[in-house]
Amino acid sequence: VKDGLDPQSAEIQKLVSQYKALESQSDKLEKQSAVTAGSLGDMTATIGQLATVKALTTVVGHVVAIGDAALETAKQLQKTEQTFGVLLGDMAAGRALAKEIQAFNVWTPFDLANIETATKGFLGVKVPVDQLTTKMTMFGDLSLGNAEKFNSFTNEFVKASAKGKVSLENLNVYLEQGIPVL
Repeated sequence: VKDGLDPQSAEIQKLVSQYKALESQSDKLEKQSAVTAGSLGDMTATIGQLATVKALTTVVGHVVAIGDAALETAKQLQKTEQTFGVLLGDMAAGRALAKEIQAFNVWTPFDLANIETATKGFLGVKVPVDQLTTKMTMFGDLSLGNAEKFNSFTNEFVKASAKGKVSLENLNVYLEQGIPVL
C-alpha cells in the first residue's frame, strides 16, 4: 500500500484468490492425511491381528498333531492289549500286561515296538507272564542296548523254545554277536 500496491488491484485479488484456493486444498490434504493415517493405523492393527491369527493357527495345528499322535498311541495300545489278551486267553490280563510292558519300556533303550514283539514271541512259546520282564532284561543286557541284537537274540530264543531244543544255528546267532555260549 505504501509502496504502490493497491489491495484492490487485480493482481492482489488474484493472489488472494490463489492463496484461498491453496488453503482449501491444504485443508483437504490435511483431512485426507488424517484419513490415510487412520487407515494406516487400521492397516497396522489388521496386520497385527493377522499375525495373531497365523500364530494361533500354527498353535492349533500343533495341538491337532499332538492329538492325532495321542489317538494313534491309544489305538496302538488298544491293539496291543487285545493281542496280549488273546495270547493269554484273558482280556483283562492282556490289558494289565500291556500296561506293565509300557512301564517296563520306559527303563529300556528300546522302542515299545521291540518290547511288544519280544513279549508276543515269549507268550507264543509259553514263557510265564511273571518271567517276561526278567527275560527281556537278560536279552537287553546281552545286546548291550542294541535293538538289532535284542531282536535277534529274542527271536532265536523263541525259535529254540518253539522247537523244544537248541540248534547249532540258534547258538551261532549268539556266538556271532560275541556271546560265549559254548
